[in-house]
Amino acid sequence: MKIFLLCLFLCFAIHSDDSFNRQPLYRIAFHSSGDSAESQILMQHLRSQITSTKRGNPVFSSFNFPKEGLVFHEKGEGDENTKKWLTNISDADKFVWLQTSKTETQIKFIDVLTGRLEYKNSLPESLTKTLLTDFYSYLDKRNVFLALSETKSSPANPVKFTSLKSKYVAGESIHFQLESLEDNYVYVVLVPEKKTDEPILIFPNPAQTANYLKKGQKVMIPENGQALKAAPPYGKDKIRVFASKEEWTDLQLRGKKGDSFYKLLPPALTGAKSSSFPGLEKLSKTIAQTNVFEWEYEILPEGKTPSN
Repeated sequence: MKIFLLCLFLCFAIHSDDSFNRQPLYRIAFHSSGDSAESQILMQHLRSQITSTKRGNPVFSSFNFPKEGLVFHEKGEGDENTKKWLTNISDADKFVWLQTSKTETQIKFIDVLTGRLEYKNSLPESLTKTLLTDFYSYLDKRNVFLALSETKSSPANPVKFTSLKSKYVAGESIHFQLESLEDNYVYVVLVPEKKTDEPILIFPNPAQTANYLKKGQKVMIPENGQALKAAPPYGKDKIRVFASKEEWTDLQLRGKKGDSFYKLLPPALTGAKSSSFPGLEKLSKTIAQTNVFEWEYEILPEGKTPSN
């Protein structure tokens, strides 16, 4: 295994691409529960690969890892001791926990703020390279979500909104008109305030598939017959509009028959295998370099009258 890991480390290092400049990125802390030389080489490779490909910003926190490890309930929720310990690495957004044995390698990816286990996968020691590839694919998807949610707004607005309000009562319909000020591919994303919820693509959608808009072209979102309604949890959500010269051909979509809008392809659920889409790594960088305009609105409980 030692020779395999050394070759793996060198191969990834040689072929890494320093040209990536993807922002924003998660701050990631690392820990390996194995004391063997092979385990340390694997952890070094993991940290180096994430750094060189700009999949995350490693942080080097000093902490004493609990002897009993971190404990998670069936749905990925950390127990109270786990959540309390994670406050020791508050300078990180995510925590990678690598566990190795003579027969198996396991990677866990944990959200520091919520204490939730977001990714977990383990494979036999002989399939370590496959496990790493799966984890990197998962990170690529997380970075797409992050880019859609956190990319800074552009100084010059590429689009114009009309008919949007700053406050909506739960259950109230949301309709707005969008006018493109340039020739662009336009993507409209609803970003929930709760960061654990995934963004929803509301344009293009199953009923409005043509999203290349000419300068001055107007479109009503959603169009007649579709329903976009304000819904709990109460708080402030954002509608973000991306105007891109390139079509996002690598954006994976999913939805059930009859759905009005697409959900973006989610990261792997805990314990599930993450499918590999090589274009997602490039897509995060493309999104981060795309002009974006956002509108923030507040969702109020039913019966409360908004004062817009």
